[in-house]
Amino acid sequence: MDLAPALGDDSPVPDACILLQPDERRKRARDSIRCAPGETCFGCECLTGSLLGALSFSVVPGPSATNPPDDGQSTWLGVAPAVAGIQNGTQGDFNPGPLLLAGGFPDASGRAQLFLVGTTHLGADVPVVAGQGRACVRLVQDPQSPGEIDCDGGSNYDVSLSVDSQGTGPNGSPTLTVGGGPTDAGPGVAIIRVLAIQR
Repeated sequence: MDLAPALGDDSPVPDACILLQPDERRKRARDSIRCAPGETCFGCECLTGSLLGALSFSVVPGPSATNPPDDGQSTWLGVAPAVAGIQNGTQGDFNPGPLLLAGGFPDASGRAQLFLVGTTHLGADVPVVAGQGRACVRLVQDPQSPGEIDCDGGSNYDVSLSVDSQGTGPNGSPTLTVGGGPTDAGPGVAIIRVLAIQR
């Protein structure tokens, strides 16, 4: 990912900028976004300051228990129990990634935009009772919603996603809630907004 200022006619516009553009506008964005000397294009804005730059994160494995407590520190796929007592959709052995991210410019409150760069594939074995196989997803940056990191704390980024399967009928619309928790999650807390595509 090139985070250098886009100055000349042939200079590339950073991917973090292009990611936010619908397909039909990407070429126009590449052709039109040019920053002045001393500025850097990030998130489709020309900004000055210290860029967080490239960041790499690993995925923490999760529990293998069929009905584990949510400790807030491990990775697991919670599912509505199809079999009594089973709420964990995997054995917790997620591949570690990495997730390659790009961080923008912290504002006065210490928050900066955060983008997933490229594509990440995550997978883990399904529970033993489900037989053989893996649950796999492909993660790509949500083009409509950048993520965020709070460098000095003060934010809560607890996330909850729910959807009503409506039995055998069509699924209802998913409801995403961000920041619904009661406490400060601490310095360095972050949220990335991605599209998870089942493989």
